[in-house]
Amino acid sequence: MILIVDDDEAMRQAAAAVLEDAGFGVVCAQDGMEAIGMYRSRCSEIHLVICDIMMPNLGGVETFQNLKAINPEVAVIFASGFLSNRTRILLNEQGARGFLHKPYSSSDILTAVRSVLGGSPSP
Repeated sequence: MILIVDDDEAMRQAAAAVLEDAGFGVVCAQDGMEAIGMYRSRCSEIHLVICDIMMPNLGGVETFQNLKAINPEVAVIFASGFLSNRTRILLNEQGARGFLHKPYSSSDILTAVRSVLGGSPSP
């Protein structure tokens, strides 16, 4: 299962539709606080998180740090319209699994997800 975290409803829905059409299970959160609660209760089911960087209430970097406190091995791909080199380096050092430049295409998100999960959706 993939957790999509994005405050932009259209981006969440579009990403979820692409991933579901490809056979992946998807759950969505509209901000970091909601994502942390979902991940805490379902971390054994969630194999990947796709997280926006800029969100109200709790941004992507802070969300990542909280998810890592729950599971140090959490797999996260970050999505952003603008990502500074400094932030990218920091996130890579902390274990980020990839980056998507918003707006991303269907093939971009599928390529990124498959590179982390290793191909096809789990049954």
